[in-house]
Amino acid sequence: MDRVGGKAAGGGGERIAYVDAARGLAILCVVLGHLYPGDGIVQYISSFHVPVFFILSGLLMAARDGWKARRLTEFAAKKAKRLLYPYATISALNLALIFARRGQKAMLRQLTATLLGEGIDALWFLSALFLAEIAFKVVMSFKRRGLRIAAFLCMAVGTAGFSYLGLGAVQREGLAQILSLANVVSRALVGCILIGMGYGYGRVRARVRLSRAAQYGLMAAAFALNLALFRFNAVDLHYSLIGNPALYYANAAAGSYALMKLCELAFAENRFLRFWGRNSTVVFATHLNFGILEIAKAVTAAALHGRCIPAEFAITLLIEAALAAKGIAPGVRRRFAAMDWGSVPGSIWKEERQRARERERPDAVFQAHGGDIDEACLRLTEENAAKAGVAGCVTAKRADLRQFQPEGDTGVVLCNPPYGERLLDVKAAEELYRVMGRVFRPKPGWSYGIISPHENFETLFGRQADKRRKLYNGNIKCILYMFF
Repeated sequence: MDRVGGKAAGGGGERIAYVDAARGLAILCVVLGHLYPGDGIVQYISSFHVPVFFILSGLLMAARDGWKARRLTEFAAKKAKRLLYPYATISALNLALIFARRGQKAMLRQLTATLLGEGIDALWFLSALFLAEIAFKVVMSFKRRGLRIAAFLCMAVGTAGFSYLGLGAVQREGLAQILSLANVVSRALVGCILIGMGYGYGRVRARVRLSRAAQYGLMAAAFALNLALFRFNAVDLHYSLIGNPALYYANAAAGSYALMKLCELAFAENRFLRFWGRNSTVVFATHLNFGILEIAKAVTAAALHGRCIPAEFAITLLIEAALAAKGIAPGVRRRFAAMDWGSVPGSIWKEERQRARERERPDAVFQAHGGDIDEACLRLTEENAAKAGVAGCVTAKRADLRQFQPEGDTGVVLCNPPYGERLLDVKAAEELYRVMGRVFRPKPGWSYGIISPHENFETLFGRQADKRRKLYNGNIKCILYMFF
């Protein structure tokens, strides 16, 4: 028996202190990733902050052998109580909220996603963990080791192919439900492999005794490996995008081990982390809704003296328009994870990057103006414009939408205002649409484009759009309303 933090990690159901602490630290990383969606730190923590939950599940299975003797139905019932009950309860609350805010059609779309196991926002994780644990139970019931290994290899190949094709992020009418269900299965299979990794680690951990110095050394090595590799493999398990499978699982193992070992050696008795670890399921299920993330953003912003944290607050449309006018290809100055895949020779990347640069139009005349009431956001916009090489084409100033005046003979106004999802509530967003309708007055030579998922946008705006185009902002179905 392995004794940690004063609690035995044996066959019982008692809590293991460092496991709770590790879950607590991991769930805080998940929330941090949603607080700073455009920050580079997100790519780093994404390499392990969700995988560690699956790995911890496998670790606990290795520490507690009782699950092996249970029938599959009994095992599934116990897991359903822990994972599907919260999934169903929080989903019901979310659906009621969506119905109240956005109407019946929006609610029915989310209901379909819920029944398929896709879940609303971060709820996908609960269904993925449930299915992954069931799949692991089935695989481990195979008596022959060769069959178990073959099953895990088939999972790895299937999920790698799904990720390579990017099917989890595809949104197509008629295929949406099929692809959504396939994405649910793919995430579960990735999770099953991670559970297997955690189970293997748990078995080895129970047999091998290491000195405290050796444990610190391995933790440092795992952290260094994770830090060295993560930048080469951007991932998003929500869409089953794992990039290079070898890098994904190596990063997941290294980052998770470093986090778990850190909590075991230093934070096993930390009450703060253990509290959030014990309640990680609730946090996972609720933090993107019910105004929780907005409260966290406000508190963090206040702590940072009003710094505008989310990158999407900056006026990114100005920069994107300037890049298009100058013929600067998106990402021409950055490195992509696919450059390390080996399936595309490095010479092709070099040639295509050179061709993109040859198409640039540095002398093109373009000027974009934007406004925001947050000074920090304006500074962030200017900084990002400079990084993109279009600082001279973008002007951002403090301005209130209510004072907008179309000046000059021609102009194009393009807005991606808050939807009432992550920013503002629905009523505030609706009032914003009414203000737009008043200030975006028809004028010869001027046109307006507004992106919104609100089904009654035109009513709130006060007139019918001249053209409409469907598009997706992440997984949110929107309409580009165009007025000429």
